[in-house]
Amino acid sequence: DISNNQLLNAVSEWDKDIYLSCGGATELEIYRALEILKSSDNNKKIILMHGFQNFPTSKEETNLNRLKTLAQLFLQPVGFMDHIDAENELSQILPLLAVASGACVIEKHITMNRSLKGIDYYSSLEPEEMAFLVKRIRDVKTISGRSEIVFGKEESLYRKKMKKHLVALPSINMGQIITDRDVTYKRAECSDYSANYEDVIGK
Repeated sequence: DISNNQLLNAVSEWDKDIYLSCGGATELEIYRALEILKSSDNNKKIILMHGFQNFPTSKEETNLNRLKTLAQLFLQPVGFMDHIDAENELSQILPLLAVASGACVIEKHITMNRSLKGIDYYSSLEPEEMAFLVKRIRDVKTISGRSEIVFGKEESLYRKKMKKHLVALPSINMGQIITDRDVTYKRAECSDYSANYEDVIGK
């Protein structure tokens, strides 16, 4: 319904999150849909959902790189609709790769018993499989962490203990001109920035 303007206009009045399926949609269709959905003044979140249902979707048609393209083109959060064969080991891997690629939402079907071949059974996980996947997704979110270059407690300790600093190699006498034979880099417990090699040689 991405081209159903009547429905989009009605949905645009909602103040809830909107998940816009972009499977099989062109850039122009997505752009026009967003124009309508953003026309109201409420601060709803619109998540662009990548993926399509192909009974099941093949790995060749998954195109996870499109997540980054959608995020960059439309400056919206993105999600992944995973419909790969549930018997394929990638059914436990693709959602993790999607999260690592920026997906903030994962759509995944669940069934009590895949062997009963109910609706969408081919891409559905059973409860234990789903629980395992959710745990791994949370691990990926933890591992991904922050994008800013700031140090946590352990990295700060690593920096203090392991980062090499410019130090005197032998004893340097007062008044002696320092050459490259007089200095080296060694690990030293220091929180300060290291002196620069170029600032010391010849002094």
